[in-house]
This record gives sequence, structure tokens and C-alpha cells, in this order.
Amino acid sequence: MGSRGIQNRMRNLACRRVRALSHSVSAPAFSPTDIAGLAYWFKADALVGYSQNDTVTSLPDSSGNGLDATKASGDPTYQPNQQNGKPAVVIDSAINNIGCFETGAWAVAQPQTVYMALKLDTTPNNARTLLSGSGSDKMRFYIDGSDLTLYAGSATDPKITSLANAWCIITGVFNGASSLIAKNGDADVTGNPGTGSATSKIQINGSAGGNELDKVSWGEILVYAGAHDAGQRSNVVNYLNSRWAIY
Repeated sequence: MGSRGIQNRMRNLACRRVRALSHSVSAPAFSPTDIAGLAYWFKADALVGYSQNDTVTSLPDSSGNGLDATKASGDPTYQPNQQNGKPAVVIDSAINNIGCFETGAWAVAQPQTVYMALKLDTTPNNARTLLSGSGSDKMRFYIDGSDLTLYAGSATDPKITSLANAWCIITGVFNGASSLIAKNGDADVTGNPGTGSATSKIQINGSAGGNELDKVSWGEILVYAGAHDAGQRSNVVNYLNSRWAIY
């Protein structure tokens, strides 16, 4: 083989090595912190030192902002192996006092995007607040029966149905007339809940002394400043589904 043939063979081998290396390098796994504006991040499997039926007194904020949520009322409990081998924070009026959590202070203004992995275990007879800001025109996820709507001072709109007795991933974008809500991988439902914001903090499962859900299992909650586009929402929903195996 001449020198030119040897050179060609070496180039071919080098190209094969480069192609092999490119195929072996995979993209890094998505993390919620890859999207700017993450304000709160609560996940039940971040709780350490808890055993079954222990009262959960606080939810650590995994966003890095230090805005932990503390128990404001009732006795939410830690329950292992609730979905895909992961624990949940369970509020159940049949076995304990219904209760809620409140976060550290953060100015919550529209636009805002919220994701939740949860199970609504019963159908409330009366209107209840699943997650909200504070203030009279506060942004909130509002449940009545098996319907879930957004509210921000003007209307309970848009709306999705059939939430009871199944784990689901909820996406909500509070953005005035461009607001939307979605469940799992279903199509977005758009509407206009108003332009209200919240004055200081996030309340999980109503507020102390009123509007708490009778039974709900919380897996993970993410709250972002800003309105996420379709690609960003898909990334977060797929991340949650990879962890909780909901649909």
C-alpha cells in the first residue's frame, strides 16, 4: 500500500472514531433549573427523616431560593410509595385535621407558570383552593367538584374537568387574556381569569382556616416567573412524567 493509501486509511479510521464518540455522548438530562425564573420547587421525595404518618411541618424549596413552605394549619402527613415508588404529602380530613402550607415571601406577579404533580383523592362538595397567591385578587387554582379553573380577580376561566381519584400533571399559565390550563399531555384550554397578582406568598391547599381540600396527595410543585412557551411546558411536563409515571 502506498503512502497515499495509508493516509486515506488513517483518515477513514479517524472519521469512524469521531462518529463513534459523537454517538456515545448523550444530551444532559433536563432539570427544572434549566429554565430561568424558577421561584419555588417543592417535591415530596426531597423530604428526609420522615416515616409513614409523620406530620410534615415544612416543605424544603429545591429552587435554591430558600423559600421553604411551612405548615400553617392542620396535620399533613408523609406517606411513602404513593406513585411510581415516590412519597407524597397527604392531607386527609378523615384521619387528621385538614391543613395548608405557606411559603416564604416573594412578590408573585403575572405572568406566571405553575406545574403540579398531584392526586385529588375525593371530589369536594364546595369550592376549594388548590394553590394560590395571597391578596384579594390573588392568582389561584380553584376546584369545584371535579373541575379545576384558574382565577385572577375576574373569572374562573379557563377550566378542565375529571380530576378526582387519579394522579395527574397540571400546567397553568397566568397571563391575562393569554392564560391557559392543561392536564397531562392533553391540549391546552385557554381563557382569561383576570390580571390579578398576589401580594407576597404562595399558599398550598387553601389558607389557614378556610378553603382547604378534604383530601389531596401532593408530589411536586414548580412555580416560575414568566409565561412559558409550548416547548418549555413540554420539557417540564415530560420531566414530571418521567419521575411520577402518570400517563
